[in-house]
Amino acid sequence: MKTKLRFLSAVLVAVFALTAVAPLAAAVAAADALWSKIEAAQKAPRPAVKREGEKVIYTRAYVEALAERGESLHALLQEFCAKFPADPRRWDAVVAMGANNRMFVKEIGDVEAKGFAAVVRDTAAQKAWQAQLATLTTEMMTAPDAPETARQDAFEKWVDNARAEIDQGGAQSEFRRRLDVLREKFPASSKIRIAEWQYLNRLRRTDLKAVEPHLALMMKDSNARVAKWAAGEMEVEKLRRTPMELKFTSSDGREVDLAKLRGKVVLIDFWATWCGPCIAEVPNMKRVYDAYHDKGFEIVGISVDTAPADPTKSERGKVTLAEFNDFAAQKGTPWPHYYDGKGWDQNPYAPFYGITGIPAMFLLDKSGRLVSTDARGPKLEKEVKEHLGP
Repeated sequence: MKTKLRFLSAVLVAVFALTAVAPLAAAVAAADALWSKIEAAQKAPRPAVKREGEKVIYTRAYVEALAERGESLHALLQEFCAKFPADPRRWDAVVAMGANNRMFVKEIGDVEAKGFAAVVRDTAAQKAWQAQLATLTTEMMTAPDAPETARQDAFEKWVDNARAEIDQGGAQSEFRRRLDVLREKFPASSKIRIAEWQYLNRLRRTDLKAVEPHLALMMKDSNARVAKWAAGEMEVEKLRRTPMELKFTSSDGREVDLAKLRGKVVLIDFWATWCGPCIAEVPNMKRVYDAYHDKGFEIVGISVDTAPADPTKSERGKVTLAEFNDFAAQKGTPWPHYYDGKGWDQNPYAPFYGITGIPAMFLLDKSGRLVSTDARGPKLEKEVKEHLGP
C-alpha cells in the first residue's frame, strides 16, 4: 500500500511539474519570437534619401518611411517590456528605445525646400515619452538583473539628460555631479570625454577663471583619452595669453606663417571634406572673408582628411592632395589649407589642441592670441568686425 502511495505521489509531482513547465516554456518561446522580430526590425535597412550629386534632398516619402520605421520598432520594444517584465532582455529594449530615432510626426511640410525644419512634431507626446524613458532608464541604473553594458548606458543617458536640462534652466552643478558619478562607476566610458568637452564649453562661458584649474585636474584622470584631451585643451587656453605659432607649406604651395600675420585677425578652421557641418559653414566664411579681407581678415584651413592607401585609386571618405585642392577650389575657398593626408589622429595640430569635433574654429586677434573658439554663423562676422576695430 505504501509503495502504491509513493508511486501515486511521484506521478502527481511529475504531472504538476509538467503543468508548470508548459506555460513557462510557452512564455519563453513567445519572448524569443518577439525578440527575433525586434532584431529583424533593427537590422532592416533605413530609407534611402534622394541625391542630386552631393546634394541631399529630403522628400515626404522619405520622412514618412523614416517615421514609420521608428514607430514600428518602438512599438515592438514597448510590447516586449510590457509582456515580459522579468526577462533581462527588457533592459536591452530600453537601451534600444533611447538609441533609435522616434520622430513624433504631427505634420509634414515642404521638406524638399526646408528639410526637417518643415516637420511639425507632436511635442506633448514627445515629452511624455521622454519622461517615460527617463523613468525606465533610472530603474535600469539599479536593477540587479540589468547587464553591466545596459547599466553603463543608463548612467550615460542620466548624465546627458542633466546636460540637456541646462538649456531649460537646469543647474550646471547637477551636470557636474552626475558626470563625476559616471567617472567613478565607469571610468573607461567613451562618453566621458564628450561630456567633459560639453561641460568645459559651458564653463568657458560662465567662469573662465575656473577653466585651467579644472583642466589641470582632468589631465590627471585615469582615463587616458580624457587626460590626453585635457592636455590639448590646456594648450588652447595658453593661446589666450601667448600668440599662436603655426608655420607650414599649404596644399597649393603657399608659405603660411602666423607670425607674419600679426596685425591681422585670423580664423583657424579645422575641417575635412567629408564633414557636412564644415561644408555648410563655408558660404558664411566666404561671405565674411570677401567683406573683410581687405581690412585685415585672414583664414587658414587645417584639414584632418585621410589620403587613400593607393593614391591612384578613389576611396570613399578619403582624398588625395589633388582631389583636396580641387574640392577646396570648387567650394570657393581662396585661403590656404594645411593638408598631409594623415587623418585626424596623426595630424600634428588637431590632437595637439585637443580637437574632438569639427568644424572647430579658433579666432585670433591682431596680436595672435585666441579670442574665440566658437566663431561660427552670425557670430563670425560680429567678432571679426569687433577685433578688426574701426
